[in-house]
Amino acid sequence: NIAFDAIGRLDVTAGKLLQHPLHASSEEGRQVSYELIDGPRGMKIDNGRIVWRTPADAAGTYYATVAAADGTISTAESAEIIAIAEELGFTRAEANSLRGAYRDKLAEFKR
Repeated sequence: NIAFDAIGRLDVTAGKLLQHPLHASSEEGRQVSYELIDGPRGMKIDNGRIVWRTPADAAGTYYATVAAADGTISTAESAEIIAIAEELGFTRAEANSLRGAYRDKLAEFKR
């Protein structure tokens, strides 16, 4: 049997590099290798890690399936990858100012 740690959900900012280590072990002590079964364009497995340069303009949800094998047995794990839009880049003061303006407009509508 192969014990393959769950991958689960991975978050990354769109346009950035995702690198996530994979962890699996063979109960028989055999060396484990990994293979990308399915995933977005450009994703690969490199030295036991999921590696993917997310497109800058492609915020969204992606899915990948990775298999771990020890030469006789294989098992697969799935990952949900959330590519978050690039941060807006507001300073804290600008964000607070916008928040205040929004709160004032909301108060006007409630009257």
